[in-house]
Amino acid sequence: MTHSLEVDSSKNKLIVGISDLKVSSQASDLIITYSLGSCLGLSVYDPVRKAGGILHAMLSRGDLDSVKSKAKPAMFVDTGIIEIFTKLEKLGCNRKNFIVKAAGCGSAIDTKGFFEVGKKNFLMMKKILWMNNLLLKGQVVGGSDPKTLFLDISTGKTYVKSGQNVTEL
Repeated sequence: MTHSLEVDSSKNKLIVGISDLKVSSQASDLIITYSLGSCLGLSVYDPVRKAGGILHAMLSRGDLDSVKSKAKPAMFVDTGIIEIFTKLEKLGCNRKNFIVKAAGCGSAIDTKGFFEVGKKNFLMMKKILWMNNLLLKGQVVGGSDPKTLFLDISTGKTYVKSGQNVTEL
């Protein structure tokens, strides 16, 4: 379903950079990550605790560079998902309540599919979710258009903007 996204100017915008994540339990927060190409943008929300976060991970596997994955776990899908789950649990969230949605995992640069970074990121995310008994509840993945992911902490609503289209997941 396509929506118009009007960002409430009273919202406190938390910007998630590449290889980064942010979590919040403040109703006034709007978490945003921009320019999702092959990177995974993951929105995680606990509707009981009314807390959530966004992860912006570049690469699928942290074991390819254990030094970097320890220093910056959000760089990798496998270590980043565990990191965001851990941070949300420290806010009082329960993993069994998590609503998980994804964006990105495209092939903006790799149009011939040589490296398949986006596909590898998506598959790793599905594996980690499966290992944690969680299902993906919504997604806008693939393609070559960059995407922006929004999570409104007050409502738990997740939106993806791609070009002029805004989709609520």
